Amino acid sequence: PLTDLHLQAVSPAIDAGINLGNDAQGQPLSGASSIDGTPRVHGSAIDIGADEFGAVASVGGSDSPLSPNLMAHARPNPFNPFTTIVYTVATAGRVSLRIFDASGKLVRTLADVTRRPGQYTASWDGNTDGSAPSASGTYFLQARFADGTKAEQKVTLAR
Repeated sequence: PLTDLHLQAVSPAIDAGINLGNDAQGQPLSGASSIDGTPRVHGSAIDIGADEFGAVASVGGSDSPLSPNLMAHARPNPFNPFTTIVYTVATAGRVSLRIFDASGKLVRTLADVTRRPGQYTASWDGNTDGSAPSASGTYFLQARFADGTKAEQKVTLAR
């Protein structure tokens, strides 16, 4: 069973919080500095770990390197009647862009194509794969890349 909930040194996650001291083994309870080594406490303000790295692709395994494939943004967001998604492919291969509703049901496949390295765009008009209009609400845009990485973003349709 998982008992140690501390971030491991190889984790791609960003440690957040202030230095709360050490545990019984002398290990820090939380990081006192950001991933780049800058202090988390600035005067009376506390950096809560929301470092500006742009969009970051998640990785399949804990020992996998972070992928340069990413979804930069969907704009406008919230949107009506459409939004444009910009994404970058670092390694040639299959790319899929899919929209899911809050229950996890696939709403629309925007792309399922082979791409060379480069920056691309796709648009969503708020309709389903069957051309029916989707209801107003929050949807989840997911990009999957050939190297197994994925990037996700919430998009809000306001009809």
